[in-house]
Amino acid sequence: MQEEKTPAEPAKKTTQHLNHGIDVQHSTQHLIVLNHGIDGTVKDMHAVRDALVKLQAPGLETWEASENEGKTHSGVEPCSERFWVALRSKIESVLGTQADKKLRVSFIGHSMGGLVLRSVATRLHASAELREQVVLDSMICIASPHLGCRLLGRGGKGGVAPLMTTFGPSLMRAGLRIIKGATGPDLLLDNGTLEGLADEAHIAALAAFERRVVYCNGSGDWLVNVESASLLTAEELACVLPASVAGCKGADAGVLWVPDATTAAAAAAAWPATLGCARDPKACGDGIESGGYRLELRPLPVGWDPLLTARAHRTWDDKGGWRAQRAATLLSRIRGAGAWELHLCHFFQRSSFAGGVFSPHIDLVDLPHKVTQHFGAEVVTHLAGTAAGNGMLDGKSGI
Repeated sequence: MQEEKTPAEPAKKTTQHLNHGIDVQHSTQHLIVLNHGIDGTVKDMHAVRDALVKLQAPGLETWEASENEGKTHSGVEPCSERFWVALRSKIESVLGTQADKKLRVSFIGHSMGGLVLRSVATRLHASAELREQVVLDSMICIASPHLGCRLLGRGGKGGVAPLMTTFGPSLMRAGLRIIKGATGPDLLLDNGTLEGLADEAHIAALAAFERRVVYCNGSGDWLVNVESASLLTAEELACVLPASVAGCKGADAGVLWVPDATTAAAAAAAWPATLGCARDPKACGDGIESGGYRLELRPLPVGWDPLLTARAHRTWDDKGGWRAQRAATLLSRIRGAGAWELHLCHFFQRSSFAGGVFSPHIDLVDLPHKVTQHFGAEVVTHLAGTAAGNGMLDGKSGI
């Protein structure tokens, strides 16, 4: 009689918490938390991770978690809760080894990952046990749909892009609702999820960061349009886009726009008071007098008229325009957290071709296993310097 064999249990997916950049000679002083977007994995952020590690900043450690791999369709808040549980354990572990020191924490999120990290940051800021021992350093959002994805499909170039633009926007929105589970309605402003990310507690957490930074595409990003990712009003976009397009054209131009002194002068003279240029040490070379600038977004004034911005977010299937009004309200609240740095990119023909269309959305993080060109490395290098701190420019730790 043969012995009955017990069926083998199916292999369980293990959760990964990946730490990089710290060496045995330095305890963690600055923890930089990375997060991928919808349908992503930790690999999506490895170009950013590697650029940070390459800086060899004393005390800088990158951290990423796989809690949401295969689960990003569950909605923004469920993803945030899973991520927070893992991050809280990590922070407690670090603080347990250096009781008398404060830990600087920065967040870098790509696409939906930026929304998730905004929610995670609110949980951290509200934690009575951790808040006094943590300094919120930088919140960096890369092509994140702060105002939703109502303009999905607009602005695509090459391949099937004409079909997307002519026939597909409403179908793509319908598909987002159906295919992406609970996350679809979140991103389409069908519910109050994104409004929740801009309530008093969430804005207080954003305001607690020493720096708030946005990197996004100024053109060609049919997944997360500039109107949503940049946090610019319609009036500000009208000023910035022509200048940034001109600055990224030409044989020697980069994909990351660095405003020059002429642009800064124009901003001071004619742009809205809510938008200006500030010195950017990473673009200044050897002498700050010869260097470049970065865009600075300031809080919108009380009584700001949202009409033109709401109109820019209006779609034919938005009955009554209430979603467009919601987008404009979100913009005003998020800008109210304080000044934001904005770095605009234009890839044009240097964009990767993926999914039958040019896709600069993945180029912004030089997504290792999807890009077909590596012009995004320029953005990633700049981004790493931003996250590590300006002190890195002169060889010092920025933490």
